[in-house]
Amino acid sequence: MPRIRPAVTQTFVPYIYNKTEICCLLSKTRACQKYRFCAIDTPTLRMVILTLYATGMLVGEALRLCRDDLDLKRGFISINGGRFHRARRIPIGPDLRARLERFLRSRKRHKPGAENLFVYKDGSPIGPGILGKSFQRLRRLAGIRRRDGAVYQPRMHDLRYTFAVHRLTSWLRQRADLNRLLPALAAYIGQVGLGSTERYLTFTPERFRKQLSKLSPKRRKKRWRDDPALMKFLDELYETH
Repeated sequence: MPRIRPAVTQTFVPYIYNKTEICCLLSKTRACQKYRFCAIDTPTLRMVILTLYATGMLVGEALRLCRDDLDLKRGFISINGGRFHRARRIPIGPDLRARLERFLRSRKRHKPGAENLFVYKDGSPIGPGILGKSFQRLRRLAGIRRRDGAVYQPRMHDLRYTFAVHRLTSWLRQRADLNRLLPALAAYIGQVGLGSTERYLTFTPERFRKQLSKLSPKRRKKRWRDDPALMKFLDELYETH
């Protein structure tokens, strides 16, 4: 009998979309949903992507949203807990608030009786299976794919990771106190502990700035961090991820 080989540990690495790719996804929604067989209309698919990217909520949480869960006057969304009962009420920014108001006005004209926020063309609630297939078709149409040799292609769930990494990147650039803000981020996206939230730091290049600064000895007249070309490369690391 052949010798039993040890199991190979597969380390899954989420895909972090850059802002250009997010804009490309949104711009291609019309071309993606132009076919008659598409059960989801263009405004709904675009709004789902915007909501996931702007809030970091899970796909299932977004699909369970109802119109009564939105308090757009105060700028809050109530998220019902799913498998882990992570019910919470989160604030939203003015941009997402304005787009949701516009989306709801169009919904009242076309589907006044639908309770769920995101529904098919016939008014029934969207299921994760068809939504996932629509997103993969959109991703291919936008030309977004992994080039790091990974087996899995970018997923809709990766918008959650993208939200967290973009938020952390903004805080790091502002020199904010992560010891205070990481618990807030964990509560916002519905995580129980900080362990899951801290892993997002591994996808944020700016977290290594302090370690890189130690490699620049002050006794030398010219230091690597004084090289504008190198610093530009470090600043663009995130965008080319």
